[in-house]
Amino acid sequence: MSDQPVRARRAIAARSQSLATNQPVLTQQPDADASLRHMLDIVRRQKLKLVLFIVVALIATTIVCLVVDPLYEGTAEVEIERQNTEAVIGQEANQSSPVNDMDEVMTTEYEVIQSDPVLRPVAEKYNLLALENQLKTLLYPLSPAEIKQKLAAPVELKRLKVKRPPNTYLLRISYRATSPEIAAKVANGIAQSYLRNAARVREAKKAHVAGLMSRQLAELKNKLDSSQQELAVYEKDLSVIDSEQRTTLLADRLNQLTEDYTAAQVDRMHKEAEMDMVKSGTLAAAQTSTQADILNRLVEQHNNAKQHLVEISSTYGENHPEFQKARNQVSELEREVEEIRASIAKRAEHSYKQAAQNEQMVGAVLVKTKGEFDHLTARALAYESLKHDAENDKKQYDDLLQRIREQDINTGYQNSAAHIADAARPGSKAVFPNIPIFLAVAFILSVSLGAGGMVMADAVDSRLLGAETAALRMNIGMVSKLPTFKRAPTLTAFRNQQAGDTKGGRSVQWFHEAVRTLLNTVLLTVDTERVRTICVTSQSPGDGKTTLCCHLALAAAEMRKKTLLIDADMRRGTTHRFFQLPLGPGLSEVRPENSTWRDAVVNIAGDANLDVLTAGRGSQRSLQEFQLIMPELLEQAALVYDLIIIDAPPVDFAETVQIANMADGVMLVAHSARANAATVSKLISKLRLLEANILGLVLNHSSENQGGYYYGNYYYQPRKLKEGVAE
Repeated sequence: MSDQPVRARRAIAARSQSLATNQPVLTQQPDADASLRHMLDIVRRQKLKLVLFIVVALIATTIVCLVVDPLYEGTAEVEIERQNTEAVIGQEANQSSPVNDMDEVMTTEYEVIQSDPVLRPVAEKYNLLALENQLKTLLYPLSPAEIKQKLAAPVELKRLKVKRPPNTYLLRISYRATSPEIAAKVANGIAQSYLRNAARVREAKKAHVAGLMSRQLAELKNKLDSSQQELAVYEKDLSVIDSEQRTTLLADRLNQLTEDYTAAQVDRMHKEAEMDMVKSGTLAAAQTSTQADILNRLVEQHNNAKQHLVEISSTYGENHPEFQKARNQVSELEREVEEIRASIAKRAEHSYKQAAQNEQMVGAVLVKTKGEFDHLTARALAYESLKHDAENDKKQYDDLLQRIREQDINTGYQNSAAHIADAARPGSKAVFPNIPIFLAVAFILSVSLGAGGMVMADAVDSRLLGAETAALRMNIGMVSKLPTFKRAPTLTAFRNQQAGDTKGGRSVQWFHEAVRTLLNTVLLTVDTERVRTICVTSQSPGDGKTTLCCHLALAAAEMRKKTLLIDADMRRGTTHRFFQLPLGPGLSEVRPENSTWRDAVVNIAGDANLDVLTAGRGSQRSLQEFQLIMPELLEQAALVYDLIIIDAPPVDFAETVQIANMADGVMLVAHSARANAATVSKLISKLRLLEANILGLVLNHSSENQGGYYYGNYYYQPRKLKEGVAE
């Protein structure tokens, strides 16, 4: 007998492992439409508050629209020309502003209209800052210093609106005021102020250009006078009207001197060579000189005299007069030859000196003439440059003078590029407030804010008021809501109420029908061959766990399923009261050493398919032996019964942890108006850590007084009830 609990625990563990590997459909999450259904559920529950909030918002909007001062709008249209001719004569007459930059032009004019120079005259004329309440705050007026500072700051009109109609060259100036006449006058005044400001800017620009051109003209005049004076000095210095003529004469003279200098150099070198040859002392060099004829004659006579002396010496002796005469004649001729040679050398040296002196003189004249030519050439170039600059200055002066004359003429013909296309007229109908638009906006905002507030309130609310809310918050597949009803204290009273047609009887019928639907949902969506044992537990006592277990057992028996209801809450067991059974013997009297649980099971009279095992008279020993008897009890009961429902204590008790781990599925019951979402979520997480198969969450005592359950794409909702509470 002692081995049976061990085998039972192994069987329960094997069953739990099998369930863990094949999770039933009940643990699947809601589909993507759950959020929308949750939102609709919140709106349905709070629809009266939402409608009241919308009505109050619409009434408040209507009152505000009727109380505030109406505003009238005046609108003036200004047309900007696409192409504006700036002149009627001269080069500027053919120039025009490009069309492709009109977007930039329109944007610029848009900003100019809202600038301080345009708005300030109109604001001061009509006292618009005071009209728009800019000189005071919501609570108190501004101090004099603050008003002075505000008036000195750039003017900004809050009621002014400037816009450009699409695909046009118009600027629409609109202003709103409590008086239609003031609105039209301000709009027209701003348009006219814009045109006057544009004219002032244009005139200032022209004056600036004219002043600049006048200064340039004076500078050119001074420069032209200075150039003319310098040109006159150059002409006086050159002493000719045409500087090129004198330059040509000097060039010819320079060429001639160059040729003479070259000839003098050649002559000097020739004389120098001749002098060197003569000074060498050779007769041949002397014979090449200019006195060569005389020298050649004397040389010939000397040679004849020498020959004659030789002939005489052969005939006469040295003392013979003829010999002496012939010898004297030879000596005389030799002396004459030497004198001629000396004369030739002296003459050659003198000729060389003359040629060298002539070369130096010609060279000096050449250098002087070349300096004069270079100086004259430089002066001529400077003269031509100065003359060219003077002509350019004269041309610029004439052109600028012509432009000034054209500018003076064009000034009389130029007009503005903008003009008023349509002046503002007083309106007959107020444009603010627009009550239909304000009501539509108030309706949309109130609906949005109301819905958002309800969602935020629902998110802050920790109660589990709705099935879909609980499904989303708990991340659990099935959440059921049980309707409130007038609880029957006993089975007999329940059957009497069920058979009657009273209001209490109908509430019991609806509650029992909701329980039967819940049981069918569980049995049809899971494998009934593997989910035979269902543990029903709760967050705390008083959540209606025992009532649900009793009606689940009755519903299962009505479905002809052999059912066993076990009251495992041995501390506060109350199942026996509903079925009018004695408290014991029950589960507390079952011992591990003997199989006495069958003797403690009681069949309910009138229902052969329903047996009940009460809690019995609990003791400390029975609580300690609980984990020893339950595995074998469940294993043996599973062989006899189609469905076993265990009424377990709240989740925090040790017995519930053990039963949840043994059972094929766990159903958690919570009081919808009293349960805290965070607490229930922790209990579900605790059961999941124990690897318990959570079949679903049952919300009892629903604040909506209506039954129903949410599962997947299906939501069941019976008719509403208004009395009674399921316990």
